[in-house]
Amino acid sequence: GAAHEAVGHVLREVRVVGGHDHRVHEAKLWTDGRYFLQAKQQLPQGWELMKSGVEGTPTVEDWLASTLDKGQAVGIDPAVHPASFALGLRDKLKERGVALRCLDENPVDSVWGDDRPPLPSAPARLHPESVAGRSAAEKLAAVRAELEKEEADALVVSALDEVAYLLNIRGGDVERTPVVLAYVLVERKGPATLFVDEAKLPDDVSAALAGAGVQVRPYGEALAAVAALAAGGGGGGGKVWLHPERANFALHEALGAEGPRVRKPSPLAEMKAVKNTAELAGMRAAHRRDGAALAAALAGLEASVCSDRQGSEVD
Repeated sequence: GAAHEAVGHVLREVRVVGGHDHRVHEAKLWTDGRYFLQAKQQLPQGWELMKSGVEGTPTVEDWLASTLDKGQAVGIDPAVHPASFALGLRDKLKERGVALRCLDENPVDSVWGDDRPPLPSAPARLHPESVAGRSAAEKLAAVRAELEKEEADALVVSALDEVAYLLNIRGGDVERTPVVLAYVLVERKGPATLFVDEAKLPDDVSAALAGAGVQVRPYGEALAAVAALAAGGGGGGGKVWLHPERANFALHEALGAEGPRVRKPSPLAEMKAVKNTAELAGMRAAHRRDGAALAAALAGLEASVCSDRQGSEVD
């Protein structure tokens, strides 16, 4: 499709460049075993596949640290790298006198240009309280109680599953995963704000969010709002809770040189793990449906094996 053609165009035009002055520019793709065959088939000439997890293959961090010279720099798009990865990379490069720089514009996007598909725009939908077991307002109150314990002023929610869980909404922005591309900023003594393309919100979803005390702002305003809060703007006080393992580096850097004041996992992780009565009933019903589907699939496989029809592993 168009998206695959655009990716191929990007791969042909963009190079991961680095090394000593006498080295030829190199283009490398790091990926794990799920994509070895696909990468081998689709990578253009001049690219090298780096098989992550295979003995003898250096990590991205180790390769950069051993290849670049003091005074050189590595550029990254902070919006697409986990904060934990970028912080580790920065520390490793610093040992070699190499700088890590956040780019204002991703060069891949520049090469992709107008051929890049738009961001997904699937409509959001409500996850019924009868299935969720708790209202969004109750969950927000529980989060604020945790903020009180940590003496934190706000929680940044960037993991899409946690956004969906907290606000009892679902979406279709990621294939086969019912989530909405969005951020949430929950203030202890202020509002909860959902940063999302408002065109995705039908009237019933907008009404439910308003009823739970949730404001809606454009998706692109999230970084500026986090930065303002961290700086003390709007009476926030600046003590922000953000887990580097589940947030991108752009959010981390928006908090300033000090970074997040609370770095532990989001309280939503534990809230999600402890299932209430409605959620337990939903899990049991889902397992029954899944078991029936698996039994039907195995029966079909058995019938196919016992017949003369030739099949493949895909069948």
